[in-house]
Amino acid sequence: MRNCNFLYCIKLSNVFIYSLFVVLILIIASCQSNEKEDANKNVKSSDSLLSNCAAELFIIAVNEQYTYITIKDPWSKTATLGTYLLVHKDSAVKDYFPKADYLIRTPVKSVAALSTTHIGFLAFLGMEQSITGVTDPFRVYNANVRAGLKNGKVLNMGMSMTPSEENLLALSPDVIFKSGFTQVKQQDKQLLQSGLPVVYVCEWLENSPLARAEWIKVFAAFYNEIQKGDSLFEKVKSNYENIAARISDEINRPKILAGYGFKGTWFMPGGRSYQAKLIEDAGGDYLWNTDTTFGSIPLGFETILSVSQNADIWIGVEEDSFDQLAANEKRLTLFEAYTERKIYNRNKAKTTEGANDYWETAVVRPDLHLRDYCCIIHPELFNDYQTVYYQVLK
Repeated sequence: MRNCNFLYCIKLSNVFIYSLFVVLILIIASCQSNEKEDANKNVKSSDSLLSNCAAELFIIAVNEQYTYITIKDPWSKTATLGTYLLVHKDSAVKDYFPKADYLIRTPVKSVAALSTTHIGFLAFLGMEQSITGVTDPFRVYNANVRAGLKNGKVLNMGMSMTPSEENLLALSPDVIFKSGFTQVKQQDKQLLQSGLPVVYVCEWLENSPLARAEWIKVFAAFYNEIQKGDSLFEKVKSNYENIAARISDEINRPKILAGYGFKGTWFMPGGRSYQAKLIEDAGGDYLWNTDTTFGSIPLGFETILSVSQNADIWIGVEEDSFDQLAANEKRLTLFEAYTERKIYNRNKAKTTEGANDYWETAVVRPDLHLRDYCCIIHPELFNDYQTVYYQVLK
């Protein structure tokens, strides 16, 4: 009898534990559901989310009272690099507005653009007059910004990879546009503590030319020009698609070598990189197109030579002439593209000081970038165009 009672108690204990476990699971699920609802209750519904065509690293939600921007952390599935609540300068901020890292009054009037590509985005929007600080002034191609540097309306914020926090704090712009990279927040501790809004721009980590260009929508939001940004992007997208449509599936595809060596290592664009996509859309046969890397692949010279010695065209060197190329690395004369004089740099649009428009506007204008590739790879189809960024070596 005692054994029966003992077993019965054990059964009751197991039932109790199981029941308690179920209750705890339900409570946790309920809390998670509530947390999810709380996180989304102010960004009203999916209808308020602007749809992205290709970009994956930002989200823009809008309604009549504010715009909410989320910049995703490219190195984390759940974290963000920053959230920004944009409210018109003449509107009141309500208690029920969503929480964000920064509250920014729009339209902004003064911005620091810490990358040349940011200047390109702002200039395409027609907002370069708002730029009051830049890094690496010698790299600035835009004529209006260069004039501002000369007359003191645009100030030097130091080097792009290590901007001067002291200068940025003294400038105190409405927004700091800065390239997002790993551990960037640790570098920016003083800026973040000061409360200056740092907008981390991660366009360079998007995996297609159009995805990178779509970041114009983020820049546009800070000027209350979302519709203009969307319209400009759609124009670029349409141009890009129309150019790509001129390349048929049956067309002959020349073999393309890209990238360039540095101190014994060749940084080859990966087979799924945006450059590989440009070459494919321009009707080229990229010799690393079976690779699955999104970024660059560090390779030795011997590997490059074994695969690419007979490439028809080589795009993307830094030198201006074949003699310079040979002087820097004699082995480069072994490539067929060298003997056939089919090597191209991207130095066509440069200032006398060395600033290069390629590094400023090619990201926001992938349609022009693609057209340049098409002019190089299939001149028979695009002889009615002149290149913007690229030219054959002298």
